Amino acid sequence: MPINALLIRSLMQRYSYYGDSFKIECPTGSGKHMTLYEVAIELVNRLSRLFLRDEKGRRPVFGGAEKFQNDPHWKDNILFYEYFHGDNGAGLGASHQTAGLESSPG
Repeated sequence: MPINALLIRSLMQRYSYYGDSFKIECPTGSGKHMTLYEVAIELVNRLSRLFLRDEKGRRPVFGGAEKFQNDPHWKDNILFYEYFHGDNGAGLGASHQTAGLESSPG
């Protein structure tokens, strides 16, 4: 996550120099071209979705941990993990060192 934050900040800084005139393909192979600002926002949205409920009401960050997905005492206590699974977004590594965040309704 910290590397992603640095990457997003760097994209924003480069956008402030290049502006709308410089575009890159995002995602790679899609044929869709975006400004560096748009790419940064796309990354922010993707990272945010790790913590938000999907259409089934499940949070990717909780992976297959049913207690965190369904238990009323845990499902809104969002933990911030040290690492995240690259394919499904499940939180990995230390979470006991990070403070849980209460989510807003919705």
